[in-house]
Amino acid sequence: MYRQFSPEPTLKNTGNGQEYISPPATFQKLNRPQENETDLIRHDLIDLLGETTNTLIFCFLDNHVNERFTRVQIRAAVECHVAELEKKGVEEQYLARIQTGKAAVNYWIDRLVENNSLEKKHSKPVLFWRSASYQSKTKSLGIPGYPITSRDFYSPNRGV
Repeated sequence: MYRQFSPEPTLKNTGNGQEYISPPATFQKLNRPQENETDLIRHDLIDLLGETTNTLIFCFLDNHVNERFTRVQIRAAVECHVAELEKKGVEEQYLARIQTGKAAVNYWIDRLVENNSLEKKHSKPVLFWRSASYQSKTKSLGIPGYPITSRDFYSPNRGV
């Protein structure tokens, strides 16, 4: 689990202009992580829709309602998710669906803002957040073929 220590980065004047004291892209691990804690982004929508760039961005921000993040922080969360999947041995065909590049992440952030799924504050740096949490009722409906967890999504018996 990651915690954002400074919701808005602190600026300091230097001889060459302004410089961040606490960079907005810095996530720090909590001092004592739980034993089964990972960098995976977990959310009902990921279980339903699969792991794609746009879904991961939405779910990351939905998991942190009212917390503000920069584009760089959001991209770092997606990159950490992919790295964790690689550690777990997920096949490349699934990893290829998640684009972690700057242009791809920025595109999806902007699309989510355009669709009013994310809020945006024009500041330096620009900040993004969700002010309300998405609530899924799909799991409680017991829809056949709906994977219960991400682990089931990658199961070789899926759809059988």
